[in-house]
Amino acid sequence: MSTEFSPGHSVTVAKVDCEPSKSQANACESRCCHTAERIFTMFALVILCGWVSALTFLLQANQKNDDATRALLSSLQEQQLRTEGELRDLRELLGSYITGDEGIIDDFITGTGPKSQQGSEQPKGDTNTWLWEGDGNHDTGETREKRDDAGGEMQSDGGATRPKGHKKDRDKKGKERKGRGKKGPPGPPGPPGPPGIAGLQGPPGQPGRDGLNGNDGNPGQPGPKGDMGEKGAPGEQGPKFAATAAHFIGDFDKAVRAGKGNRRQYGEVTVGKGGEIHYWDFAEWMKLPEYSEMRQQFSLNTDGNITVKEAGLYYIYSQVLYYDSSKFMGHAIYVNGTKYLSCTQTTVAPDAKYNSCYTGGVIALTSQSRIAVKIIYLDRIINMHPDSTFVGLVKLA
Repeated sequence: MSTEFSPGHSVTVAKVDCEPSKSQANACESRCCHTAERIFTMFALVILCGWVSALTFLLQANQKNDDATRALLSSLQEQQLRTEGELRDLRELLGSYITGDEGIIDDFITGTGPKSQQGSEQPKGDTNTWLWEGDGNHDTGETREKRDDAGGEMQSDGGATRPKGHKKDRDKKGKERKGRGKKGPPGPPGPPGPPGIAGLQGPPGQPGRDGLNGNDGNPGQPGPKGDMGEKGAPGEQGPKFAATAAHFIGDFDKAVRAGKGNRRQYGEVTVGKGGEIHYWDFAEWMKLPEYSEMRQQFSLNTDGNITVKEAGLYYIYSQVLYYDSSKFMGHAIYVNGTKYLSCTQTTVAPDAKYNSCYTGGVIALTSQSRIAVKIIYLDRIINMHPDSTFVGLVKLA
């Protein structure tokens, strides 16, 4: 029996006995068992696809920047594509089984395709006969691509052909399946995944160098006054006086007793040979008991010299009041016989006889130094009142 599909093409179909024999029944039962195994395998592959998809999502979320992860994802995606192809073939197989197309089932299980009846031979020279021989290729995407490229006619790598519009080229609703195109370019990169878990804190780094000191701040407010502390132990006894000093005044009574002429009653005496003034006495405050220790640091000799017992830096001063009409008058302070300070005055007029002269300075004295006051010009009359003629020392250090 021959059927025309298009001008110039024909398909020869061998007549098959529809009555099943015992061997055919056994073969059918075997095919059903194989079909059940395939169905179980299909569900196992579906579960495997689910695990692969879940693992792919976890790897993409946690290792977005890892090259090894990207390689693993690529391998899993290829495996998924192969699994999807096998599932697609299983779906076609199930659809053919439900519709009763046992020839397609035989082709998938045995890889040989439907055979003609035993003893019958395939007509030679007819290349369009619907028989599958060779390696058992089925209608994959590659076969459909070649079929579409061949102008709509069926074409296969193994040499088996089938006409365009066969059941295997249509879905369950009878719509023609379109061939699978070539692999397109990779799509744009997806959005970045969620940030990964923060790593462990690293070890602390080495301390940096000390910075420069800042400017001093403004002084704070004074705090409240604290409680009075306990009384301390008494300290060592310090010096009784903060300074050592001596002041010697003219001895008016001695001058009156030693004076001559009618001016003696005024305490005026004439200083003659040697020029030393002998009429001295301690000041009244040095005679008080509380200054007895200070007074002991100095001694007043009968010749008018003053002896200093303690060495140190002293300020020495002296003043003399004159009652004389001579043109020049003056006195000097001698230390250990050497003139140290001197003072000279002139008389304004013969009738202006009263005149005073003062001098003073700082000198370093040794222990037992002798101080004396001498008149420079001899035979001069001086006044020995305590407030007019005097000499003194103050220890500075």
